Amino acid sequence: MLRERSSRARASFLPHGSPARTGFLLAICASFLVPSTAPVEAREPDEASDGLGSTVFGEFTGTWARFEPEHKIVVMLRRSDDSDTWAVRLIWKLGTGLELDTGWDGRAEYEFGGVSGTLTLDVDESRTTDDRIYCSWLRLHESGNGTKLEESGEIEIYRAGIGRNLVWRQSLERRRETVEPGAEEPSISTSTGELSWFFAFQSRRMLLWDEVYW
Repeated sequence: MLRERSSRARASFLPHGSPARTGFLLAICASFLVPSTAPVEAREPDEASDGLGSTVFGEFTGTWARFEPEHKIVVMLRRSDDSDTWAVRLIWKLGTGLELDTGWDGRAEYEFGGVSGTLTLDVDESRTTDDRIYCSWLRLHESGNGTKLEESGEIEIYRAGIGRNLVWRQSLERRRETVEPGAEEPSISTSTGELSWFFAFQSRRMLLWDEVYW
């Protein structure tokens, strides 16, 4: 999911079965168990990310998917039932057992490796348009050893290319609070970073998970 700020590569550009790709996916799992204190970033190489500028072609409505071995993400977009703004649904599954679905209300609760947590997506109606969606990301969890994580950031979603690619750009701020045995006060660490996800258009329908073409 996330890599250190010095890294400029991404798993989608790593050979299948390579140690680097395997390490990238293990880092995703680790972020749900023991949050890192290092600066974080996941980005495409400059020539790819800078070339995917926004477009007015296409439309948001429908199902979009992203696939890596042992790592699948679906984003569904539609107009909200009670307004003209957009609703965002995120479904995220790891081969290691994590299954997370925010539903259309933008909130998910998860249990993974002894960690319980929540993820909340909240669309910013004042800034969102027909061609660009803004929403906030808030992930909270607490592990069995007393470690607490608060991860927040802003998400910018837009179409790219001829409108059949979706770009998800996200800033991240992490605050980790650890209670050491015998310590009177918890130790607190913070980090910042950003990530970019790229999705392919699947259908204007809201597909069932088994209908998604991986």
